[in-house]
Amino acid sequence: MKVLVEVQSSLTDATTEKFAGRFFHDKGNLFLSWVAPDEISDLRQPNAPVTESTYTIEYTAARHLLTMRREGVVTSNLSFIEGQKTKGVLSTDQGDFAMEIMTKKILIPGAIGPQAVLTYDILYPGQEPMENVLRISLTIANSTNSL
Repeated sequence: MKVLVEVQSSLTDATTEKFAGRFFHDKGNLFLSWVAPDEISDLRQPNAPVTESTYTIEYTAARHLLTMRREGVVTSNLSFIEGQKTKGVLSTDQGDFAMEIMTKKILIPGAIGPQAVLTYDILYPGQEPMENVLRISLTIANSTNSL
């Protein structure tokens, strides 16, 4: 179904916007995708066009596994299992950065409306853990939402 996606991260001070997306759920499994402008422009080319990234989140209930992918100028592939440490990769034009992720909490509501919440630490070698609380809100799109 068509939805509006709003994402808030405790790692950024960015104002939240809503983006057109697609949502599917069946038997506790879910799939969500949306496209959003990249938040970092290319400083070497001030007049460069705005680029976009595609975000995809999949949750497999039987495995309690949430995967989050970003494809664009920056590419990432992250996996989350509550109470476990997993590995992820962030790829930029500067290279690939391996990380570990310690997932503290995955809250997936049973219906559209309440926020989904993902709380985790990003662990880069030799650095202090960076905690992130990611909140994702969905609203069903209608003709007035311009989807």
